[in-house]
Amino acid sequence: MKPTRTVQFSPLALVLWSIQFFSALALVYYIRWFVAFLIHGTAFLVPDGGVASVWFVVQMGSNFFFLYVGFLLLRLLRSYRQNGFFTQESLRIFDGLIFSCLGLAVLGAVQTVTGNFGEVHFQEWTSLESSANLLLRSFINLLVLHTPQTLYILMAMVLLEVKRFVAKAMEVKLENESFI
Repeated sequence: MKPTRTVQFSPLALVLWSIQFFSALALVYYIRWFVAFLIHGTAFLVPDGGVASVWFVVQMGSNFFFLYVGFLLLRLLRSYRQNGFFTQESLRIFDGLIFSCLGLAVLGAVQTVTGNFGEVHFQEWTSLESSANLLLRSFINLLVLHTPQTLYILMAMVLLEVKRFVAKAMEVKLENESFI
């Protein structure tokens, strides 16, 4: 008799597939609106003060990263379900997740800075002391308080520590298996 394979419902997989769908849909729309911007110069979606070309590229890049993260998380979930533990492939997936978090932080920082040039006060950067003060003020005001890109960096650090833990656990598992 042929063994039957049961399909298990997973709320996490449903959420991940939903994220994939909406990110792909958003990517299609941003590409469509970007092409219209390039052809006709209309940018109805760009917030006031934003640089349209940078805004569109950042939105498309962010959705690409969201698609990539969803794909990696689905692979991680499937690998864990098949093996019951994390494998060497899981470590590569963690690398991709860490890279994606840092990429999202950089894209968000670029978008925030280009959308808020007025708050940087370039005309007041006359001395080393005022430049350092304005750089620190701009960094804290725009990237920490206005749009906290530090959350993506924090997530990358947490994933890095999880990756280290998984690598150590795999090492201990291998030692135990070789002992037995």
